Amino acid sequence: MEIWLGNLKSELELKKEFETQNGIKGLIRVFKPNSHIRLNWKPKTWKNMSTVQIRVIGNENKTTIAIHQEKLLNSEQRNKMKEYWT
Repeated sequence: MEIWLGNLKSELELKKEFETQNGIKGLIRVFKPNSHIRLNWKPKTWKNMSTVQIRVIGNENKTTIAIHQEKLLNSEQRNKMKEYWT
């Protein structure tokens, strides 16, 4: 999670706001172990809050990590986030 979210100031908890040392703020909305996490997510330079869902899909042979982000303002944010998650 450190790679995706950054260094957290405290432990992540369901329905509790979090902040990273580099200023990303959010709230864990849903957490299903071995399945997915859904959270509100906002870098310090943004005015808007987005929603990120990270899902683990797999079997004994392979695993896919799917990342879906909603509520982005424009193509610039979409392109930046595509690069970030890649």
